[in-house]
Amino acid sequence: PWKYFLRQVMWAGLGTVAMGVAYRLRLTYLSTIARVLPFIGVAMMLLPFTPGVGRSVNGARAWLVVGPFNVQPAEFMKLFLIIYGADLLTRREKQLADWREGMWPFLKVVMAAILIAVVQSDIGSCVVIGAIGLSVLFLAGAPMRPLVGMSVISGVLGILYVMTDGTKLARFTSFLDIMGTREGDGYQVYQGWISISNGGLTGTGIGAGTGKWGYVPLAHSDFIFSIVAEE
Repeated sequence: PWKYFLRQVMWAGLGTVAMGVAYRLRLTYLSTIARVLPFIGVAMMLLPFTPGVGRSVNGARAWLVVGPFNVQPAEFMKLFLIIYGADLLTRREKQLADWREGMWPFLKVVMAAILIAVVQSDIGSCVVIGAIGLSVLFLAGAPMRPLVGMSVISGVLGILYVMTDGTKLARFTSFLDIMGTREGDGYQVYQGWISISNGGLTGTGIGAGTGKWGYVPLAHSDFIFSIVAEE
């Protein structure tokens, strides 16, 4: 019963140490390593395709098995993109209006990461990596017109990609008929509804909810909201 609690405590402890180290890092040091981070990130994202090391979770070949842990390299790539983009775009601040000199070098790295995530069938990472890329460009002061254009194009390509795969399309559209899909693609959302309704306005009390006992899939991660709402 304490498995996830102890695991969370461990990661919180490691995260606290990492936060302290990051806080004390000089920006000059980050700037020095920033240029190699994209290469490290891309190499890490390719590792899940290595037999014996990579692992598929929920249809996405995007995980590495490291001892008793599953690690998703895309999470590191997200951080690397922020550091790399901040360094590159700061150095090219006066060239941002020039598509080729200002934005394109950074966008190439973002697109490479998105392409690998697509091959991995990791739609979540595709969306987040794209959002990080656009956000970094926006904060750097890139012109709005190309940013809006890229957002529209990315959205259209994303929709077309989802429509080509019946399984992914069903996941995106199952909410339109929850009762009709409650035994299949809408099962998770339906069970989440039940948990939230069980809690009423005041909740069942901390620890007293029943949705987490095998009813709501991924109750400890992706769908923890429904459990918090219930209790």
